[in-house]
Amino acid sequence: MPQQLFTALIHTPLIRVFLYMLTVLQRHGYKATVPRKTISRWLSKRKGIFAVSEIVNALPRIDKVSVYRTVELLVQLDLIHPVFT
Repeated sequence: MPQQLFTALIHTPLIRVFLYMLTVLQRHGYKATVPRKTISRWLSKRKGIFAVSEIVNALPRIDKVSVYRTVELLVQLDLIHPVFT
């Protein structure tokens, strides 16, 4: 089964992307938890397409369920977008 791929905001200074993601989370009433901050920071450094498994592998201290839930939330908030191949 092929992996679901996503794309993040690109062509924007990294710190701005990270802060923007945290601001959007907070504006929608979500807490900026350590896993969400860590995942947002990782995403802000990425360019182009990625799979959730890349986040899981890159951030082994973050629970796999937290990664998937955070990615799902970021999609709902229109911060990342699924890529259908």
